[in-house]
Amino acid sequence: MSKKDKPQKERYDDLIDKKKHPFRWFSQVVWYRSWIFIVGGVILASILSVLVFQSLTTERYDMRFIMAYYDSVITTPYAVTIEGEIQTIYPDVDGNGKTVVGVDLLNLGDSVSVEVNEAYWKKMLASFSDDTYVMYILDKRLMELYSGNENGETPFDPTCIRLYTGEQKLFLSLEDSPYFKDSNYKGDAALYIAFRPKPSSVKADDEVFYKDYLDILRLLLPDLEAKAEG
Repeated sequence: MSKKDKPQKERYDDLIDKKKHPFRWFSQVVWYRSWIFIVGGVILASILSVLVFQSLTTERYDMRFIMAYYDSVITTPYAVTIEGEIQTIYPDVDGNGKTVVGVDLLNLGDSVSVEVNEAYWKKMLASFSDDTYVMYILDKRLMELYSGNENGETPFDPTCIRLYTGEQKLFLSLEDSPYFKDSNYKGDAALYIAFRPKPSSVKADDEVFYKDYLDILRLLLPDLEAKAEG
């Protein structure tokens, strides 16, 4: 008998009428193709394991802020110092027993490669629609850039600074901050702090929402509060 004349083995899934007995038909499919489900289960378990591992090992921040510059280069030691000082006073928001503060240091000037520069600008622009970021430290050129366009639009809001100093300002100079007094960040190279507006989804009063950021202003610019109270 030639190979062509051999009787064809009847398909197992044709033995049961799929329309009349759908559950029996499916059980047969599972039985005869169990290896597919085993392999699929192993792959799914592996994916879930990776996702769980990433969620457990990924750093969860209680607060994140941005330090960005165009002309006045902000060195990593200064960024790390400010990050560490804020971490000593910021509350444990997620209640996991420790406070974790993160800083994104962005070089928006043209001293880096085009690819890196583009990635930093995308990060900066994306942060303006991310409620995770409220506080920014910028150099003079970026401060001027975000002071308001021809329509007066700006990503920043004066509320937090007004609550601290009584003045309606978008930016405060950090030139007189004790953390920058021995640095070169003076005059045209000065750095400025700014805050984004309270998200529309937040129902808390301004004082409640900005409370922790007001503590940061007290840390970075203690003399301004004394002048406002005087």
